[in-house]
Amino acid sequence: MKICLKNALYVITCLGSLSFYSCKKFDDSRPNDLGKLVFAGTGNAAQLTPPGTSTGTATFSGVYDANQKVFNYKLNWKNLDTTVVTARFYGPNAVGQENVQLRDIFVSTTTANNRPKTDSLTSAFFSLNALSDKEANDLKDGKWSFLITTPTSPNGVLRGKITYVRTYFDE
Repeated sequence: MKICLKNALYVITCLGSLSFYSCKKFDDSRPNDLGKLVFAGTGNAAQLTPPGTSTGTATFSGVYDANQKVFNYKLNWKNLDTTVVTARFYGPNAVGQENVQLRDIFVSTTTANNRPKTDSLTSAFFSLNALSDKEANDLKDGKWSFLITTPTSPNGVLRGKITYVRTYFDE
């Protein structure tokens, strides 16, 4: 009887200890939610290589839904000297090389299609055009930038670095 009581107390102590240690606060309401990543950037002529002289400016904002692999973005520019021919995303290349063009934001094929001196574009990459995992990681690591060109500045009038701001989760 003494041995059975001792064994029973031992088992109760072990079970009590296990239940104590297994009581962790764990939020499993979003076990697979990767969140939405927020990005921002400002562009100007000083970020060009070599620096430019334009007094125009640009702002970028974007949200990447890591669950759906959808990247929504908006690019604004103002006070340029002339119309916009292209706006493109650039990213990393091999070490020691210039950044390479990753994706088009806007490309004009005729002068009539150029965008105004002050304007904005809103678009998204999704589905078959979704960001690859490498592109999404490079974007989060701050390796992306945007470049805006004009007829008088075909190599770029404004450049802006895109930076990761934060991640949020839908409630």
